[in-house]
Amino acid sequence: MLTKLDEEQLKLLSVFYYVLAGVKALFSGLFLLGFGVTGVLFLMGAIQMPNPPHQGGEEMVVFGGVFLTIGLVIGVLGLGMAYALYLAGRNLAQHKGYTYCFVISIILLLGFPIGTALGIFTLMVINRDQVKAQMTSLGMLA
Repeated sequence: MLTKLDEEQLKLLSVFYYVLAGVKALFSGLFLLGFGVTGVLFLMGAIQMPNPPHQGGEEMVVFGGVFLTIGLVIGVLGLGMAYALYLAGRNLAQHKGYTYCFVISIILLLGFPIGTALGIFTLMVINRDQVKAQMTSLGMLA
């Protein structure tokens, strides 16, 4: 059985996960949009280098492709992480998914300073015996 403090802290952690997911989704979307538009503009020839080394434009195609690829890869990975954070927040709010929340909080430790703090606090809360028992599938059945 969870104490009132445990429930409050899980609810607060879930709110922080939702906020971090929203911020990460916003910036990942902006990154994707910025690099994607720049890459497409290079590919279309709308952006030109001031002093090209020679005529032909192959550099612009390669440069545009690199911009577009970087934007797509980093943007999609960021949006995927935002969704993973959202799911972790939902699991924390519903007191389930211990292993998932544990893995996400370990990954968050790499995101200094906010991710590190959120990951540490999450690990502190979900590793309490009563919280762990509630969040695991065996704890949900008991």
